Amino acid sequence: MKHGLIAVAMAGLIASGVALADTVNDQLVRTGGEWAISLDAQGRVERVRQTTMLKPLLAEPIERAIRGWSFEPGRIDGQPRPTETNLGLSIALQPVDAGGYAIRIDDVRVGGRIDKIPEMRVNPRDVREGTFLYVARVAYDEEGKVVSIDPERGTPEVPSGVRRSFERVLKGATFVPERVGGHGIAAEIVIPMCVSTTRSRRTSPSDACDWTPPHRSASIGDGQFVAVDSAAKLRTDVVGRTL
Repeated sequence: MKHGLIAVAMAGLIASGVALADTVNDQLVRTGGEWAISLDAQGRVERVRQTTMLKPLLAEPIERAIRGWSFEPGRIDGQPRPTETNLGLSIALQPVDAGGYAIRIDDVRVGGRIDKIPEMRVNPRDVREGTFLYVARVAYDEEGKVVSIDPERGTPEVPSGVRRSFERVLKGATFVPERVGGHGIAAEIVIPMCVSTTRSRRTSPSDACDWTPPHRSASIGDGQFVAVDSAAKLRTDVVGRTL
């Protein structure tokens, strides 16, 4: 018997933020990145450190912009405190004159981030051929350890074996929580996860594993997620603007 090929794509399970790019009609290039941000008690950016793999040619102008953005820091007993958070950006590169590109910010996410996540394994005998997207809500404690996993409202139905595989991986994951005044903050995130199985060399559409959160225009995937209620907030209006 011919076993065929098994292709696995995990929107939300790749290593803590390796950024991927997608070219549309050879014109618009979409990618993303994440940065660890340190804020003072007034919400000013003190330190910026990239946690993904954007090249310096792209990362450096973004980081210069971030240093000028204003944030609302987390609070303890109602008082603002120095805050450690994570900033995720969805980016589009728009072609301009002389072969260059302008950097447009399509979406912003602030909150904790994934630290470590186990490798996912799917037995091809347990699932039929297709692409399966599952959106999970994950709660973690002050130390970044997972305490609960639930399906997000409206998540597509997936085979029970696929769902168990996703949740087994998430149970072994750890997170880097936000820290306010030196204290870790328990939180929840919503994360899309996707697996594609095929017994041919046919590939799934590039957007088959994308998910658009409610009240947002940009989809997420490929290691991205949304914090349910982050301690820090971005005050500067940057979505839709170019750098």
